[in-house]
Amino acid sequence: MPPFEKPKNALLSALPEEICRHLFPKLERHALVFGEKVYNPGDVFTHVYFVESGIVSMLAVIDAHSTLEVSMVGSEGMVALPVFLGIAASNNRAIVQGTGLALRMTTADFLEECKLRDDLPRIMRLFTYSILMQISRTAACNRFHAIEARLARWLLMTQDRMKTSEFRITQDFMSYM
Repeated sequence: MPPFEKPKNALLSALPEEICRHLFPKLERHALVFGEKVYNPGDVFTHVYFVESGIVSMLAVIDAHSTLEVSMVGSEGMVALPVFLGIAASNNRAIVQGTGLALRMTTADFLEECKLRDDLPRIMRLFTYSILMQISRTAACNRFHAIEARLARWLLMTQDRMKTSEFRITQDFMSYM
């Protein structure tokens, strides 16, 4: 990696600079490629991903043809949140919805860092809460709003995370959302 620069990920940038500098050597840049599966149900988590740009969607997989987006993560968060909660394997699928970059760290290094310092777990608890709120609002929206309003909400969330009004999406992919 190049010399230290402040991370573009909101979780990492919220940490004190000395903690970021300490974490920096344990992070590697990882390209997020549109349509790439970051993990599938049953996969053991090997890395956590601090998204800097792009979007990763978490999908609940019902069967081979049925999925439902339960949350999305952009530069505000981390992919593989269950690792923080002590879960070793995924129950969901994570798929790149918007091309970008992430800083990834092995799960072993992440868990060790969470044990050593209070700052990272504090930030992760706040992020966990924000994901719970996103999931609860998505559930309420899916129950009480018409499909046009749900689509508008999803497009606005995507636009907010991509930081652009143009992004690549297919009708097939949108049907999963």
